[in-house]
Amino acid sequence: MAALDDVASRLEGSPFISARPVSRGARVKIQFSRTPPSKPGVYIVYDCSDSENPEPFYVGEARDLSKRLTILFRCKCPAKNPHPCQSYYAKVKDVSVTEITCNEFCSRFRVRLFCTEGHLGRKEIEEFLQRRLGTNRDKFYRGL
Repeated sequence: MAALDDVASRLEGSPFISARPVSRGARVKIQFSRTPPSKPGVYIVYDCSDSENPEPFYVGEARDLSKRLTILFRCKCPAKNPHPCQSYYAKVKDVSVTEITCNEFCSRFRVRLFCTEGHLGRKEIEEFLQRRLGTNRDKFYRGL
C-alpha cells in the first residue's frame, strides 16, 4: 500500500500536460506542452474548467502513453470512435460528440502522467487511483 501511495503522490504532484490543436493543411494535429513518452504508464485527466481547483475526471492506463493521449485528445471526427471522456463530456454538456470542438475540449482538460516501467503494474495503480480519487472508469464506458 505504501508503494501505491508513493506512486499516487508522485503522479498527483507532476506538472500538467496540456494539448492544443494545430492546423496542418486539411488535417489537425495535437501538440502537447510536454511530449508524452512512448512508455507504459498511468494518467489522470483533470477537468480544469475551474482553474483554481482542477477536478480529477478520468483515470486510465496505457501501454504507450504518447499514443493513448493522442487518441484521447484527437480532433478528427470523434463520432466514429469517441474516447469515453469525449462521450461523457458531451452527455454532461447535453450536446452530441460531433458538436464538441477540439479547442473547447483541449482547453478544458489537462493530464498528469506517470511511467510505470520498473514499478507496480499499470492496472493496479489505475484501480488504486480510481478508488482514491473517486473516479469510475465504468461510468465513461457505459455513458452514465
